Amino acid sequence: MKNHSFKTRSSQWTIGLITMILVLGCSGLQSLPVTQIIEVTRVIPVTQIVQATKFVPVTRIVRVTRIVEVPQVTPAATEAPAALEPPAATEAPTRLLPFSTPSQIKINNDLLVWYDFEDDFLNSGMVTDRSGNGYAARINGSVDSSDGVSDGHAMFFHGDGFIFMPGNPAAGRTTLSFSLWFRTDHPEENYKLASAAWWNGGPGSGWVIGTHYPELWSDDTKSIFSDNRNNADNGFLTNAWNQEVVTYDGRWVKEYTNGQLVNNWPSTGAPIGGGQPMAIGAWPPFGFNFQGSLDEFKIFTRCLTKKEVQTFYQQGK
Repeated sequence: MKNHSFKTRSSQWTIGLITMILVLGCSGLQSLPVTQIIEVTRVIPVTQIVQATKFVPVTRIVRVTRIVEVPQVTPAATEAPAALEPPAATEAPTRLLPFSTPSQIKINNDLLVWYDFEDDFLNSGMVTDRSGNGYAARINGSVDSSDGVSDGHAMFFHGDGFIFMPGNPAAGRTTLSFSLWFRTDHPEENYKLASAAWWNGGPGSGWVIGTHYPELWSDDTKSIFSDNRNNADNGFLTNAWNQEVVTYDGRWVKEYTNGQLVNNWPSTGAPIGGGQPMAIGAWPPFGFNFQGSLDEFKIFTRCLTKKEVQTFYQQGK
């Protein structure tokens, strides 16, 4: 009888211990990630559960037959609120720049001079420098407004007028690009489209961009072209817009016409000379005044690539 009592009490302790483990496990379900769920088949009655050192009566306990694995689910409360993501409406508007290429901002910052002739220059007598560097130009002589290369306006030169700026922004540079558009009935003429140079029958200083060929001199009065150059024909169009681009990288002078490389000359690598004040539409005091329309005159502080030149040609920039 004593042994039977001992076995009975041991069984009760065993059942109580299992019950306590299950209760403690269930009490922590809310604070831990759910990875398992209990499948219940039936309940069985019990009479007591262990509490501290004494037995207390209970009515029934769940019998667990097997554990079923379920995927872990991240509680919704831990997800980042959607409101914390920056909404598209708060983004700063894109500033309009002169080019629509992947390198827009960089190219805009590389502009040294930019005359687009979109201001009221006929009434003000001045042409605004859109680069922001303050190289505004003054009208000298007779000019008019005409249709631009790509919408907007251009400046029309009658052959006795030009614009000038009291300085030479290209002076002292070994890396830069000149770019402009022109239209004339006589592209075969020796027009000087832009200049900032003095010349004395050979020696000179500064630069000239013309319909025959460009010229560059350093402050030692020598030509920046390192040898006797051959000039390929540009093939300018008559009474149609032509793009003319000249680049200098300290090694080569390249000339592009309508997006195509037509000349590539070796150079001495010398900086461009100080020359004289810049003029657009002539080469004072020598003349060579341009007759026709000119638009989108720009000087860059670096060399444009062939791809950029072609892109600007296609866009009319």
